[in-house]
Amino acid sequence: MKHRLEREFIFLILFVTTSYHIGSAHIDTPEDIIKRENYPVETHAVETEDGYILSVPRLPNPSGFPVFLQHGLLCSAGDWVVNGKNRSLGNVQHSYNYGNSSSVIIE
Repeated sequence: MKHRLEREFIFLILFVTTSYHIGSAHIDTPEDIIKRENYPVETHAVETEDGYILSVPRLPNPSGFPVFLQHGLLCSAGDWVVNGKNRSLGNVQHSYNYGNSSSVIIE
């Protein structure tokens, strides 16, 4: 019985401290990541028929050919830029003069 109470107490402490940390964590948006890597970024708001507002980030490149990148289910536009300069598909395509429209994030 004593060991069970100790385990439950430890679990409770870990759960509370982890929950507090998660709630206070700052999560960078794809736009934040793109700006940090010194790429230009545009953000377009799109409202769906059922009232959701989607944020569509775009890496504009006036001299480039446009490319549309669509993420998978349960992913976001951040997947195309999260690895940083010269390692993310969105950033690499921009560097090689392709414009980039990186799908959507639900707000």
